[in-house]
Amino acid sequence: MKSKKNKAVQFSLTPFQKNVVVLRTEVATETKSGIIITGAEETKLNEGTIVACGEKCNELVRIGRYVIFDNFAGHEVIHHGLAYIVMDEDAIIVFVDE
Repeated sequence: MKSKKNKAVQFSLTPFQKNVVVLRTEVATETKSGIIITGAEETKLNEGTIVACGEKCNELVRIGRYVIFDNFAGHEVIHHGLAYIVMDEDAIIVFVDE
C-alpha cells in the first residue's frame, strides 16, 4: 500500500528549542487503478516531512527531510486543515532519503 505525501502550505508555527513540526503523510485511500482501500481513513502513518525546526535542533534535522517517528510522539495540531505533529527531535527514529 503506497501513501501520498502532503504539500505544506505557508504557516506561522515556530517550534521552540529542540522541537520540530512534521507534516504527517496521509494514507492513500485509493489505488492507482481506482480500487478503494477500506479502513484506510482510520490509519495514521508515523511518517512525514519536517516543515519547521527549532533553533537548537541537531544539524541532521532540517526542513524538507522525510522522517519516521515514534507511535506516540508529540502533539497533533490542525492548521489550515492539515495535520501537523509538534514533537521533540528525539522522537525521530529514521531519516528517509529518496
